[in-house]
Amino acid sequence: MAYRRLAYAALLGGAVLFQIVFRFYLSTFTLALVLLLPLLSVLLSLPSVLGCTLLLTSAAPTVVQGEDAVFQVRLRSRTRLPLPRLQARLHWSNQLTGAGGRVRWVRWEPVRTAPGAPPTLELATPHCGRLICRAERAWTCDLLGLFPLPIPTGRPAAVLILPPDMEQALPERLLGGGPGGGALLPRPSTVLWESWARIRRGPLCRVSTTRTSPTPSIWAKACSSFRSSSSTWKGSEPDS
Repeated sequence: MAYRRLAYAALLGGAVLFQIVFRFYLSTFTLALVLLLPLLSVLLSLPSVLGCTLLLTSAAPTVVQGEDAVFQVRLRSRTRLPLPRLQARLHWSNQLTGAGGRVRWVRWEPVRTAPGAPPTLELATPHCGRLICRAERAWTCDLLGLFPLPIPTGRPAAVLILPPDMEQALPERLLGGGPGGGALLPRPSTVLWESWARIRRGPLCRVSTTRTSPTPSIWAKACSSFRSSSSTWKGSEPDS
């Protein structure tokens, strides 16, 4: 855009110099045309810019750690007119690790809204987490490339990064095919083994059978009172 502005400044300077040297209607017409070129360029670019929205979508909702996360850049427009050039500043971040960065995405060739393969952005996934990519800013330029025209952006896209499957083959001795004999059983936990031994001994379920005998004086009093009550009951029995 900078070199295009320099070229237009040189063109405008030449038109002014032509107006100073050549004082006829042709020089005036040339100067007016050069002055109106930027305005005409913006007016002709507005129909293709209005109603456009930059969208980010993920090619797959989940990827395995180590694979590339692919984001698709789509352009939704109400018209079928092409855009001269599309630029966007994309920001990506991993919500689990906090790592992130910015990428300036430039589409040099004209972007058409016709259906086809959308441009993609591939990001490496060295860690697990949730990768989010959003467009901070998107813009295009007019037909002359002198002024930037902003384009609204949509919602961010997300990709869930999952850990790889940890499949490890068991040794042959654990499967019963080793030279040492049969299969080895896993060693039980020490806590479980102590609990099982305590249950086998039965200290929690054993009921103590030891009874404390009462003192002789109390036992004698209880026997004498029982005998006296039994004799009283027999004596008071009515005659048949």
